[in-house]
Amino acid sequence: MYNLIPPYGTLQDVVPGDPWQPESAARYNAVNELLRQEPFAAIPQQVKFKDGNVLYICNVSDRQLSARSAVQIDSDFAPSNVPGPNFRNICAYGKPVENIHCFWGVALENIPPGMSGEVQISGIAAVDIPETDFEITLNDQTSWRRKIRQNFVFPGLDGKFHCSTRGGAEIVWFCDRSETALVKLGVRSQDYNGMFAVIENGDGTLTVRGGETDLIPGYAGRNMGFIEDTVIPVKFSPHHNNGSYICLVAKWKNQQWELEVVSTKDGAYTLYIPGEQIYWELARYDDVSRDGKTLKGFQQLWTGGVINFRDRYFING
Repeated sequence: MYNLIPPYGTLQDVVPGDPWQPESAARYNAVNELLRQEPFAAIPQQVKFKDGNVLYICNVSDRQLSARSAVQIDSDFAPSNVPGPNFRNICAYGKPVENIHCFWGVALENIPPGMSGEVQISGIAAVDIPETDFEITLNDQTSWRRKIRQNFVFPGLDGKFHCSTRGGAEIVWFCDRSETALVKLGVRSQDYNGMFAVIENGDGTLTVRGGETDLIPGYAGRNMGFIEDTVIPVKFSPHHNNGSYICLVAKWKNQQWELEVVSTKDGAYTLYIPGEQIYWELARYDDVSRDGKTLKGFQQLWTGGVINFRDRYFING
């Protein structure tokens, strides 16, 4: 709407004494559309639906939302001076993805800061997958073929879409001669997402969700200890064939247990030091992509919630 310049003379103001009559419906609707595109207007922005799959999102960030990029949609993004939503006028605001677990859609056009544009939130959408997420194989000794590693897609913190065992979209069709995949938006995988779940962030890091254990610093018995969410880097080693393990480690220091999340390429068993250190396997992966951001052969090993070290180890006290 802002990119269209009205012909000269079509927007004449009315001054006192001039004859005036109610404006046409087309002009009234056009003015309303301009007002809706003001991000901080007093009236809330009207959400438009297109076949139930597309709505207009106002970009409240200082960066452009590029076409075919992921857009995080969150009520916390609404300006403070905008009235709350109601069934007639629902405010919808978005930014580049800041949380990979968010509700997100795919921008269908470039949306500059402060402007509104179409974002697809359900149905089949086209997204680009970076080359590092492919597996390259030789087909019939004559041509190379690309294969998607996992069946789900999530928006990474690096601004790109990545394949994983979990995500907000499922791949329904991919051509090995293209980097574009068709995905079904709004699909949640059934993979484990509870305590100590290990989740790719798409930027070369992993988030290990916090959880409870039966070891609390300075105490014994059945009291529950807790560790917060932990972010660790993935480890890239093109010549390593044994894979990497992500483990929860408990260290006995100064007469108390200290909990820590660690990653090791030497085998989880190397983390065990009798009387000093015990461990619990959370997940493993075979290797990392060439850019060091996405994983190959990821497996979530722990899906049981609370970790009770005493089920595996004899602990005094």
